[in-house]
Order: sequence, then C-alpha cells, then structure tokens
Amino acid sequence: MKNYFLPVSLFYILFFSFFLVSCDTDDDNDPSTLCEADFYTLTTSGTVGTPPYDIYSYQKSTSFQSPVPLLTNFNLNTSGMSLMYFKSTFDKDGGIIVYQIARAHNLIKFDIQTQNIVQISKNPVTDGFYPEFVNHNLYFLQIVPTTFDSHNDIAIADLNIKDNAGMLIANTSLNFSNSGFKFNLNASSTSDLNEKIFYLANTSLVTYNVVNQGFSFSQLEVFDVLTNAVYYAGVEYVDSQTLYALRINTTTNAVDLIQINTGANPTSITVLQNLQGLSMQAADIVNNIEYIKSAYDDCDNSYYFTYTDAYNSSIPVIVEVKPDTGSVTEYPFSVNSGEIFYSLEINN
Repeated sequence: MKNYFLPVSLFYILFFSFFLVSCDTDDDNDPSTLCEADFYTLTTSGTVGTPPYDIYSYQKSTSFQSPVPLLTNFNLNTSGMSLMYFKSTFDKDGGIIVYQIARAHNLIKFDIQTQNIVQISKNPVTDGFYPEFVNHNLYFLQIVPTTFDSHNDIAIADLNIKDNAGMLIANTSLNFSNSGFKFNLNASSTSDLNEKIFYLANTSLVTYNVVNQGFSFSQLEVFDVLTNAVYYAGVEYVDSQTLYALRINTTTNAVDLIQINTGANPTSITVLQNLQGLSMQAADIVNNIEYIKSAYDDCDNSYYFTYTDAYNSSIPVIVEVKPDTGSVTEYPFSVNSGEIFYSLEINN
C-alpha cells in the first residue's frame, strides 16, 4: 500500500505557510508579529506654560488619528514659564513617563496605568537635565560650560552625572570645539535602558556607562556656520552598535536620517535616508529644533519625529521614516491648530 501521508502533509504545510507569510502586515517578514504600538504625547497650546495640558495616546495602526485622552485639562506649576527646553523619558516596564521642564524647575511623573501625576521640584542648573531611565533609575546630566568660542558655542564644559536625588555620581571635562553645541539648545539623549546613556551635543556624541561610570567621546562631524552648518537632533537607541538621529544641514538645505555607528572605531555616521519632499524646509526645522521629539520602533525599524512650527499657527505632524523600504510619510496629528507636542514616547 502506498503512503500518501507525507505528500499530503507537505501540501498542507506549504499551503498554510504561504497563507501565514502572505498575511504578515509588518516589514519584518515574521508572521507572528504585527507592529502595533502606542505613542504618548503631552501637549498644550503656545510656548509658555499656560494650563491646561493634555496627555494623549495614539495607536500606530490608526495613522496617529483618533487620539485617546489619558489625562486632559490638568494644570502644572509652569505658568508663565518658557517650555522650549522640555525633555521626557519612559520606563516602559514600570509604565512611568517622566517630563522635565527646564525653565519651570520641576519634574513631572505620569503613571500610565493609574493616570496619576506627581510634580517634584528640580532645578536643572544644580540637579541636572536630560532625564534618562537605566534599570528603572533616573539619571541626569549637568552641563557646566567653562569656555565658549567666537560663535558663542560651547568649547569646553564640565559634565556631571547626577541621580534622582541630585547627588553627583560621575564627572568629566570635554572639549566640544567645532561641534556647534549651544547650551541646552541642540542636544538630545537616549539610553539602552540597561547600561549606557547617549548624549548627542549637536555633532558630538557623549556616552556614559552606568556600570563602570566611564565616559567616551566622539566628534561625528565638524560644524562650520558658513560652510557646514549641520544640526543633529532626535537621537534614538537602535541596538548595541547603532543609534539613529536627524541631521539637518542649512548650508545645503538637506534633511537626513543618519545611522551613528557606535560599534565602529572611530564612531562614524552613515546617511540612511534623505528626507526629500518634506513639507518643512531645513531652516524651519532648525528654527524649531528645540520642539523636535523622536521615537524608534524596533519591530519594523521605523523612526519617528514630530514637527511643530511654534511661531506660526499650524497643525503639527509626525514623520515616519522606514529606511528598510525607503518610505517617508507625514501624518498630521488630529489636534487643534496651534497645539505643540512636547514629548513623544513609544510602547511596543
């Protein structure tokens, strides 16, 4: 008697395998994953701390429409304060988002599950700025400029790492000459959540290792206001060898998504995607660079950044960049004209 089991079984295996693969809707070719993610934003109208504030959740699958209000019309102790220097960090496992408003001298902790807000007094001048979570602990960077160059950019600065209580953990002195680093203006930060914090001070990258309390420094590019006016923003951790960031060149009017190769020696950059066809020009982004917020989705290797023209009433947009496919998409946020987004965090 012939054995029909093997060819019949093989037919069904191939059939269902094809069905599963063809139904995969993300970019990683893994049928078991659908790249859904929740994005969290804090918004208010205007550039000074005038209540009310709102925190919304957006789902990736809805193209950032139909926001879910998590907490609305709440007040913060920021009345009359400039919100230009506004940072946030997310402890995904703990479900806590921390917001820091430099000019308002306070720290805000938001619990996503309980929707509870707690405000803590914190002076960024003495206690540090650029909050980042590592192993559920908060760390801050205090920048103390000691020398400025002829363009009023920071040349040399003392860097102090402080804990949530404001206690000094580690410090070093670094030379930022030719980086175009202006005090608290064009710097961003990210972490691997486990060991390292990365501070992108315009074209200079500072890495701090929480475990061994060591610093490393790389100048990624020479800044020149006349011949190479480049501005870096929105640094995001990708993997142990890679960071992503925006590179805006007002000399050439180019906006690029770049890969920072932290595993290379020396650290180098690679242009992943030229963001041609954006609704905003390079100069517009630089003029609003302190309002650029970013996020990274490792499920389908997607990079996101927000853009708001803080000086003209406009609908803010979120730009999605997928370097694997080369797609660049702008999504208008479904909020009122004039709303400014002061944070962008992702949970996937």
